Amino acid sequence: MEIISKDILHHRLQEGDEAYNYNAFEEMSESEKTAYVEKLDLYEKNNPYSKLMKSVPHLKLDVPPFDAKRSHEEIVKHIGDDFVPINMRNVLETEEHGPINHQHWSARAIINYTPHSDKWLQKQSKESATWKYPELQPRANKLINKVPRLELDDMEYYKTDLYYKLSYTSNYIFENIADNTYKVFIWRIGKEGYLNWHNHAKLPWHKDLVVNDKAIVHLPVITHPDIRMIVDINDTLYSEYYEPGSAYVFNGIQDHAVENKTDVNRLHVVAFIPWNDPKFEKVLERSLNA
Repeated sequence: MEIISKDILHHRLQEGDEAYNYNAFEEMSESEKTAYVEKLDLYEKNNPYSKLMKSVPHLKLDVPPFDAKRSHEEIVKHIGDDFVPINMRNVLETEEHGPINHQHWSARAIINYTPHSDKWLQKQSKESATWKYPELQPRANKLINKVPRLELDDMEYYKTDLYYKLSYTSNYIFENIADNTYKVFIWRIGKEGYLNWHNHAKLPWHKDLVVNDKAIVHLPVITHPDIRMIVDINDTLYSEYYEPGSAYVFNGIQDHAVENKTDVNRLHVVAFIPWNDPKFEKVLERSLNA
């Protein structure tokens, strides 16, 4: 892990993104703040790794080697170049103005909110899937008009056709990392691309804050030593190269960004995993004590 200065990064990452300059907690009423803190305390009591991992920028997991070459062969055979751009607009915005696709970020789903591997890759993907297929999301459908945002635990999860086609990749996750996951994606960051600073704790399209409700586990498939995974904790920037063959937890609750100044289209398999999954808890304990 390397501590870096922001002034060496892509100019857009030096400038940040005005869309994320907000102070959601400060804008809450006192009663809303109290309710949020109570919610956070309860969640972290039931999910202690959620609290502990907020201060860990990157964690290399103590798991058997991941055969990135074999995984890549599966991806080339069954996906090729057919990745779907991430739509940064929600449903209403898309209906009114059309999608606004991220210029560098695209994906396909291995496990998703519906059995589709090429849909719901957008800002309100949980809500989109629920509105389109309420019969597949009965719990979420009962809540969707009563809450500001659907939680990961509100959702049902479905194996897509790619789950079975990418059998080595899928089996590796469940044999070595966790018994249960939320969604699992293959994410591509295009060459000379980046993801600007953001976090998953304060979302500008919601009025409330969220808890650290998932571990984001990366399995690098195609990458380059000059690609930076960056997490900002207390104004210190921690950069890490995620090496193929290994698995990493990436801190998404703190401000984070990705920089790809190379000519490589970076491919990572990314699994969202519950902090309290028994197998994953053992992996975390082993990895933190390594």
